[in-house]
Amino acid sequence: MGKASKQKKKVLAPTGEPYTPTKPLPSPPVSGDDSTEIDPVDLEITIETLTALAANPSILKTPAHKATRQLINKLHFALSGSTSSAVEEDGGDKLINALRTRDHHRARALLTLVKTPKLGSLQRWVRECDAANVASMENSALSAAEHEQQANETWKTLECIIRTTAPSSRFPPSPNPLVRFPPWEFVHKEPSEKIQAYALAQSHSLCTPAQASHFRSHFRILHTIPGPARLPPNAHPALIWTSQPSTIPWDNALPVTAHPVPHIPQCTLLHNVLPATTCTSIIAAAETLGFTPDAPVSGSATQLASILAHNFYWMADEHFNNTLFSRVAPHLPATLNGGALRTLNRRYRCYRYVPGAVYRPHVDGAWPPSGIDEKTGAYIYDSSDGTQYSRFTFLIYLNDEFEGGETTFFVPDAERSEGLEARPVRPLMGSVLVFPHGDTQGSLVHEGTGVLKGAKYIIRTDVVYEVQKGGRK
Repeated sequence: MGKASKQKKKVLAPTGEPYTPTKPLPSPPVSGDDSTEIDPVDLEITIETLTALAANPSILKTPAHKATRQLINKLHFALSGSTSSAVEEDGGDKLINALRTRDHHRARALLTLVKTPKLGSLQRWVRECDAANVASMENSALSAAEHEQQANETWKTLECIIRTTAPSSRFPPSPNPLVRFPPWEFVHKEPSEKIQAYALAQSHSLCTPAQASHFRSHFRILHTIPGPARLPPNAHPALIWTSQPSTIPWDNALPVTAHPVPHIPQCTLLHNVLPATTCTSIIAAAETLGFTPDAPVSGSATQLASILAHNFYWMADEHFNNTLFSRVAPHLPATLNGGALRTLNRRYRCYRYVPGAVYRPHVDGAWPPSGIDEKTGAYIYDSSDGTQYSRFTFLIYLNDEFEGGETTFFVPDAERSEGLEARPVRPLMGSVLVFPHGDTQGSLVHEGTGVLKGAKYIIRTDVVYEVQKGGRK
């Protein structure tokens, strides 16, 4: 062992600093059970190596000891009895700090301890991981190669975050962390009418003066949330509008058909849900009444970094919502986790994305169904008294003549069992994209990819199911 020990001491001693050996810890007694004990010689070498590292901790910061740092992190957490819940109970401060400082090796070591995180933790980790990527991209001091390296490290960490939701799929991060695929587009035979909605809106010719007057007289502001009271606080208030029955017309519509989206678990495209005239009327109403900017003044780094779409919040009238629900209900699960399918959330969030606006990678949250008090006409955030909650995102595409603007999902590579795949879905006017949310298992990380030309109009609402009162299960 003398020769190996001398070589080891030579490697461990930093340049210009003489190596000072310390007295090694005594070896444990030898056990006859080779299946549970490490060979005494190997253990003695390990103890001597760790003792030398403890005496010269600066060595651990060198690239050659990257794997050593990861193993020491895992050993530390194993000895301290840390668990998934322990990582989350302190607010995930250690993990959040590692993500914010772009210490991806530390972050991934922490993630190895996570079994099944809470949905809120998963959402926050995704936001912070993406925000670190944004900060790297905006750092002009980095070279192109350094930008690429930072991006790759971010995708590896995001992969580890996503895989915490499916413990059976956990594998070491891939050396090629992200593979981008061309957009998936549903090919249909029906002729589609392409109108330049944004250009017409800018020229005030999307609807006639009589139609604009009709929208103004049949919509009213139901509720206002001041900017500082929003979560996160915003520079603008949230205006929730509502409409009288039959304000938005329904023309004869073709039968709805359901089409699973390839490579994206539990994601379905519902085709022919809304007629083109109905889509255009919704856009025209929102443009007539006005979209509101969305500019968070505090919150997560991702929320502050994102250039968000302008919004038009619409508490749809019961007639419209019931008509829409009746068309899609046959294509939705009748029960989920023992809870019956109930309705669509009437609180429609209509967004307008123009070039520069992007909704960065995130996980959708779940919502109770909102409503209107029959006696007072006031807004009710939870009209179910805690007995219903959403289980699927219901994303309505109101137009499709723009360039870019796909809904891109980041899913684990199933064939390689490592790495991520970026799977974009091309919007299709009148169609709806349905995918799970509201639980750690099955919730999908996705983004609203930037629009390159024109404007994208969408509505985000939710598919609502019965749950135990006061809970989300």
